[in-house]
Amino acid sequence: MDAKQREKSRFFDRVAREWATHGYSIDELRRVTRLIRRSKIQRGMRILEPGCGPGLITPLIAQCVGPGGYILALDISPAMVEQCEKRTSDFPQVRVEHGAIEDFTAHE
Repeated sequence: MDAKQREKSRFFDRVAREWATHGYSIDELRRVTRLIRRSKIQRGMRILEPGCGPGLITPLIAQCVGPGGYILALDISPAMVEQCEKRTSDFPQVRVEHGAIEDFTAHE
């Protein structure tokens, strides 16, 4: 990670716990659900979720791809990764990794 990425990581580490305690309002959940539906995510798909944060959207996407799908949730902040792992622990199709999207290399 370069200096700018480390600075971003430190910021998100500081806010991770607070952000993880907040869910979506009913209005926000409707908008996010509509966005996911418009994305045409289907069962069995493989999804890369860069900047997953504390995993607010990740479980919603996991429900769309189902147990036969796969989500790689990626975040630059170790604290955000930890929060996302907690939130998605019931979804075996989700893998959460620490890293910057700029440094990401896809593996099959």
